[in-house]
Amino acid sequence: MNAQANEVPRCAKDLTPEKIELPRYPTSPQKPKEMNGEVFLQFIVEQSGAVSNPIIVESSHIRFGHLALEAVSLYKYPPQSEKCSHQLKVTFVIE
Repeated sequence: MNAQANEVPRCAKDLTPEKIELPRYPTSPQKPKEMNGEVFLQFIVEQSGAVSNPIIVESSHIRFGHLALEAVSLYKYPPQSEKCSHQLKVTFVIE
């Protein structure tokens, strides 16, 4: 957990974004038929509902981590009475 997130209260567990940006799946000419993974992120939800200071807590693959950061930075949550710390799991699945 980053130091800045320790300074703010945790968000409600049922906090759901109003706007979600789906992460891009990594493309590569050598892409295997099936490459799945998970990324755990932590970030601050500002009073406006904007996401700030996202960090990768854990990632099954470095490329997934960066793509998840890119996507969650564009999420928009409902306005909050005060900023709060939130954790999120992003799952990459190709079918």
